[in-house]
Amino acid sequence: MITTLAELEAYTKQIGARFPDEAANTILSGPGIMPKERESLLKRIPGLPDSYLQCAERFNLHGIRSGYFAFWPEAFDAGNMVGSLTKASSEVNPYWVMFGAINVLQVASWEADPIVVALKDSSEPDGSVLKFSEGNPKAPAVNLAQSFEMFLLLVGNLDQVANEAEGQRAVDVFQQRFEFLVPTPNNYWQGWHNIAQVVFL
Repeated sequence: MITTLAELEAYTKQIGARFPDEAANTILSGPGIMPKERESLLKRIPGLPDSYLQCAERFNLHGIRSGYFAFWPEAFDAGNMVGSLTKASSEVNPYWVMFGAINVLQVASWEADPIVVALKDSSEPDGSVLKFSEGNPKAPAVNLAQSFEMFLLLVGNLDQVANEAEGQRAVDVFQQRFEFLVPTPNNYWQGWHNIAQVVFL
């Protein structure tokens, strides 16, 4: 079970060693964005939550994947993390108006579904992570985590379980890990349950 970012980093390095051809796109390691890049991002995207920035500073998230997840706004790739986030927060993003109305920023994806973090002046809790449906963009967003750190930990556990179990047993094991990691009460399990069914069943 993965309970800390240090354990997550170690796990991705193990996976990278097992699959060296994919290591460059699977290992979470530093450095992430530098202080000047953080400054530049905050000028371009005011209200970026500290919880997200801490992860982006600790890890190079650009180009990194885990299963169906991409940890950067892949559809708006600009060759680096700052450029990609800036592009995702512009009118180039077809969700620009909708995301701007609720003050969220697209930072990742699950397949084609945008994953966003809530900015500091959002109607959603600061730093929380939500997933929208590319096939039904007007549908309510699905809550995934109270912070980007927790989102990364849950994705790591999802991948680890996928390498150890399958079918309904994998869903059950992942749910046990989810319940250990995520404070109750919460409204995050339904989104992860739907994701787990796609991954495991």
